[in-house]
Amino acid sequence: LPVTLYVVAGSRKNWGLIRDGRTTQAPGTYRATPRAVWVEGSAPIVLRVAAFSSFLLGQMIIPGGFAAIIGFIALVASLAEGKWSLTLFVVTLSAPTGLIVAGRLLSAGIALLGRQYVAAERARTAASWEIWHNVVLLAALCLSALVGTRDERVFCAMIGAVTVLAIGHGVLLQRAAAALTAFDLAERELV
Repeated sequence: LPVTLYVVAGSRKNWGLIRDGRTTQAPGTYRATPRAVWVEGSAPIVLRVAAFSSFLLGQMIIPGGFAAIIGFIALVASLAEGKWSLTLFVVTLSAPTGLIVAGRLLSAGIALLGRQYVAAERARTAASWEIWHNVVLLAALCLSALVGTRDERVFCAMIGAVTVLAIGHGVLLQRAAAALTAFDLAERELV
């Protein structure tokens, strides 16, 4: 899914022509005139990495939806048996915002590669959602690991490692939005 989205959304036509230096048009000392050299543009590398990783993380909306349903059923079943698991409660409670984050990541990745006029804003919004969701989730996982069993601590550590990676991805999205803004400004100055 991420490769397909990357190939479909990553058309080079969206990046137009960019100036790649100057050359002289006519031979001779007095008749030489400078002329701009234009080449087909492409997305900056930070933008391409951010878009592909957004597709990679955003595709989790599909298994995440199924996991949220299963987690909710497991939470209800454990409460019916009289068992209480803070870890299961935290993970189940984080599912709705996690699905929102995944959807925003897919939207931001498509907008970034397609160079839509809202791409930088979508990337910043997705980054904000991703960072805040994962910071709060990581804090709740640390709390639940303190009071949980050994198996729950291992589970919290595994999920916590993913949240740290997701926070890093949010920072990458912010950098991609800044790179896109700088690319757009540089292009406007050339015209």
